[in-house]
Amino acid sequence: MLQRNMKEDVSIQPGPEPAGIRQRLTELREAMLPLHKALLEFERVGYEATFGKIQSPYQFLNWLWKIRGLRG
Repeated sequence: MLQRNMKEDVSIQPGPEPAGIRQRLTELREAMLPLHKALLEFERVGYEATFGKIQSPYQFLNWLWKIRGLRG
């Protein structure tokens, strides 16, 4: 019977960072933060309209995880 090694010896080495990529990613992050904040605020308003005032940040975060399927 032929045995096959299921674990391939594959290693991926990171290459050099493309020129300017870090700066572009930083700019993208900064541009996305206001949108992220607005989306969270939108969800918070809807949550409080349905369930009442949020008692702790974790209460809202747990709810977001639940509705967005972020929990494993």
